[in-house]
Amino acid sequence: MTSLVIISDTHDRVLPDLVTSHIENADVILHAGDFTGMEYYEMLESYGKPVYGVLGNMDRGLLESKLPLKRLLKIEEVSIAMIHGWGAPGGLEERVTGAFERMDWDVLVFGHSHSPVLKKEGRKFLLNPGSPTDKRFARTNSFIAMTIDQGDVNAEIISL
Repeated sequence: MTSLVIISDTHDRVLPDLVTSHIENADVILHAGDFTGMEYYEMLESYGKPVYGVLGNMDRGLLESKLPLKRLLKIEEVSIAMIHGWGAPGGLEERVTGAFERMDWDVLVFGHSHSPVLKKEGRKFLLNPGSPTDKRFARTNSFIAMTIDQGDVNAEIISL
């Protein structure tokens, strides 16, 4: 079994204790963009876990050469697509799924809106962790805890 913490839109702000405790117990960290500083990426790496991230619209400098705009990775044979997202909140889900329309994925992780999304259609998951540090358009700050166990995916939005 692999446990993952999924975050996005942290904007170089201090992570709440509940998020860091989940990170400490996780196997993998996914960040869907808007770190806003290479130091933040390095702070996540300091936990000693694999960190997979994508470039957000607010990410500049060294992050631009370190992170892709989108990525596809496999964890325990589960294909995870990642992209930050762009534009207005309306239509965001359609835009991010369209960015992977010719690719096979099981889980699509995105950010940008600061609003959490957990949708399951068949065996496919569409996940936006919201933001653990900036609730801008959401009622609460949030992140996602996810497990993969022999191809079975479980995901939960955790509100802060």
